[in-house]
Amino acid sequence: MLLVATLLAPAMARADEDSSEDVDWLMQVTRDMPQAERALTEREQALAFINVNTRSRLQPLFGNRTPHEGFSFWTERPRPGRVERLDPLLSDPLQPLLNPVRNTEAAAALYAGTRFDLYESLVFQGVTDNLPGTRSTDGSNRFNVRMDTKLLEWEDRSHTQFTVQWRSSESFPSDARSLAFSVGSPDGLDAQRSAFQTRLTRLILAQGFLEDRLTVSVGKINPNDYMGLNLFASDETSQFLNTALDGNDVLPIGFQSYTEGAAFQFLPVNWLYVNGVLSSASGARGAYFQDAFRKGWFGGIEGGLILHPFDRPMRLSASWGASNANARTLEGGPTVYGNAWTGLVQWLVEQDFGAWFQVAVAEADVAFTSTSQGMAGVTIDNAFGRHGDGFGVGGGWSKPLDEQLRTQGLIESYYRLQVTGSLQVTFDAQVMLPPGAEQLSDVVLAGAIRAKFTF
Repeated sequence: MLLVATLLAPAMARADEDSSEDVDWLMQVTRDMPQAERALTEREQALAFINVNTRSRLQPLFGNRTPHEGFSFWTERPRPGRVERLDPLLSDPLQPLLNPVRNTEAAAALYAGTRFDLYESLVFQGVTDNLPGTRSTDGSNRFNVRMDTKLLEWEDRSHTQFTVQWRSSESFPSDARSLAFSVGSPDGLDAQRSAFQTRLTRLILAQGFLEDRLTVSVGKINPNDYMGLNLFASDETSQFLNTALDGNDVLPIGFQSYTEGAAFQFLPVNWLYVNGVLSSASGARGAYFQDAFRKGWFGGIEGGLILHPFDRPMRLSASWGASNANARTLEGGPTVYGNAWTGLVQWLVEQDFGAWFQVAVAEADVAFTSTSQGMAGVTIDNAFGRHGDGFGVGGGWSKPLDEQLRTQGLIESYYRLQVTGSLQVTFDAQVMLPPGAEQLSDVVLAGAIRAKFTF
């Protein structure tokens, strides 16, 4: 049977938190910051864990004191400028064409306090079994442009930052429903897939206070940046593809996407933090700025501890959220009210090894496509000593909102291979045991290959 909840999943898929860079920053802080500045290191480490990247090594746009040493388009740059080291499998034939782009990015970082994130990501995916009349294969493509500018750095080390991010997305076949629909899954199988061909995903002004221990952000935001963010499992271009592992499919609709809103992040001491967010539910349906708060809102607060068992950073957090809208509300239906809760444990066990557990529960009136989910897993960056490679495995359960679906079990694993300095290829396998649709066999496999080209 064609299910409404499943139809929603591709259009409102989990957002990319760009957490791979935040994982890199957390590792740099843990490994590279001088021990002579241990107090600063602990502050930066704690801020990184709650997704505040101060970019302390970057001079601001206004007040930049970097001596000008000349600029050349043609300096060799075999890897993206913000990446410290890569071990590519093959030489990069496109490097001469990319040198001007990367040198421009490097100059922007050095003299204008601006970091760019330019990439193209392509996913092709297929399933071993599917419902009658549905597809067994599909694909998605994304071109991403993001710019983060550190505008000002204040005397207390706080910063003012501006972020703008735009994406062009395509699904093929363009008129096809997602593979989540094909297997009756409450979870999206390709978190990169989007119903928007072009979309402004972030437009944020963030202001820090008290050494950035308090940061206030306003604009077009992603609420998952401030609540329930799992650094080791929330970037579908380099980590897991399933939306249950790339965030969750439980929290209400105003949490699910890029939308108008405001948030704060507060770290009073290095071991305790509180974050909060208020976002528009109706804004999740807009490609730009439109319908803000007209048909509902989502609000939430998260508190957590940052501990150091065995001298390695660990984050324990819990959150509560509420909303007065669901998918039917946005289509003109009645206003509702309901609550949602999350719990999250993340531990950087070793330099490149992260372990985590997350759980989310919501009341049926406001739940997205599942009323509860629990997921756990591990990720390894720079796998087997190869810088750029990565491995992850995770899994758990999803209890669908639609009572015609059964509770779905999931195991997903990926291996990311650094092919050249520009190209990563990831092999991904998802095992649904059982899948959500009772008409299917007890085990369905979804296999995918993902290619990401970074400029």
